[in-house]
Amino acid sequence: FMLVVDMCLNAKEEIARHRSDSRTNSQRCAVLQEGEAQLTTTTWAKVKVGMVVKVYAREHFPADLVLLRGSDPQSMGQCWANTKPLDGETDTKLRLAPKAAVELLRGLTEDDVRVEGSDGAPPSGGGGRSKLHELLKGAYVACEAPNDKVNDFSGQLYLPGHDPSFLQRENMLL
Repeated sequence: FMLVVDMCLNAKEEIARHRSDSRTNSQRCAVLQEGEAQLTTTTWAKVKVGMVVKVYAREHFPADLVLLRGSDPQSMGQCWANTKPLDGETDTKLRLAPKAAVELLRGLTEDDVRVEGSDGAPPSGGGGRSKLHELLKGAYVACEAPNDKVNDFSGQLYLPGHDPSFLQRENMLL
């Protein structure tokens, strides 16, 4: 009897988790996919490793990301992240972009990171390759294989024309 009750409770939890995952995966996000010229809208379910994602203020994101640049002109290399779902702490944590990424992306304007079709206007450059696409062409992250060390991270960010930047926890948006 206890096993049957336990199985029913576990099944109920799994169904709730599945529904929650489906809702999260169907939420819209803006990405720059490999081979694409502009940021486009897709769902989180279609986000793959290596895509550049534009995250808006107070937006939740169900993926681990490397911070490349913030939107504040005064402090482009930083943002504040709420990590309550991960660690239970209610304060926000400062996250820093690697200096090479901030230098590379400093000159981008709002038109350079506009999402195609988001405002009815054609994307910057009249549909051609965006400045963001050109700047990040050939960029990649090399990191350790998945492991059980949740408090450590080891990786390098390779940007065109820059020396590799070592990545740390402070560069990650989890």
